[in-house]
Amino acid sequence: MSAQETLRPFRFGMQTAHVSPSRVRRRQDWVDMVREVDDLGFDVMFVSDHVDDRIGPLAAMASAAQISDRLRLSYLVLDNDFRHPVALAQETASIDILSDGRFELGIGAGWMEKDYTALGMPFDRGGVRVGRLEESLTVLKQAWAGDPFTHDGQYYPSVNVQSPLLKPVQQPHPPIMVGGGGPRMLTIAAQHANIVNVIPQTEPRQIPGQPNHKFDDCTPEAFERKIAKVREVAGDRMPELTLAVNIFSMVLDDGKVQVDEAPTRHQLIVQAMQGTPWAYRGSVASVADQMRMYRERYGISYFIGLNYSKDAMVHVVAELAGS
Repeated sequence: MSAQETLRPFRFGMQTAHVSPSRVRRRQDWVDMVREVDDLGFDVMFVSDHVDDRIGPLAAMASAAQISDRLRLSYLVLDNDFRHPVALAQETASIDILSDGRFELGIGAGWMEKDYTALGMPFDRGGVRVGRLEESLTVLKQAWAGDPFTHDGQYYPSVNVQSPLLKPVQQPHPPIMVGGGGPRMLTIAAQHANIVNVIPQTEPRQIPGQPNHKFDDCTPEAFERKIAKVREVAGDRMPELTLAVNIFSMVLDDGKVQVDEAPTRHQLIVQAMQGTPWAYRGSVASVADQMRMYRERYGISYFIGLNYSKDAMVHVVAELAGS
């Protein structure tokens, strides 16, 4: 960290309802899920955005806003290609209003090819999808301002908003989280987002039930390169940014809980991730110390767990919450 940066308080998020088949089949399933995340002390609740039988992300967060009056609400992440940015601005401003300003927009360029196939949409090459996301972020911010505007860009031409638009509670707009693995996505995140989620790159074709991270992008050396890229691009903006990571594995070995559900490919990826903020093994105290070290060394203060790591992560949340 630079001398200009200050340590941010720890924040902990939990992604729920992110697997298929869905655990949400009736209203009470969803109510129980939201309340569990709230009761366990997490700060932020996430859902994902894929075309299958999991709960739809926009309706889910509008509902969660009424179930919990404490949790912040976000996505890991919305696929930018599924919604026009002006329409998305209206929907997300609505969630921000319904939650009294507790909404955060997690958004990405899309990566799962089968989602596009299901919608009959072309799965454009990565550079096109990333370029579309970058332009979308500009349009989103214009739309959130609430005033009529025009925009005529490469991917969103002929935008002509003639009526006032709904403004979110948070001004100038809700926090934006963009995840970045490659240099271009990290650049966009550092330039346009409020929260940069530093992640390994993925392959577009997912093996059912298996992680699809690139092995050579999961190492400590790869993580160091990503952090350096964010700092290079952000420059003077760096003190304004929150740095986040996803936790892909947490195994506690002090008798609190044992979690090691991973199939072979996952085990190999987790092995590659050792020594990074993406994977942990040890006692609650040692994992908490590792997180403190990552915060001090890199400025990472926002840790996001996946549902299968919840039972382990809750002990670390209790150790570090509020510090």
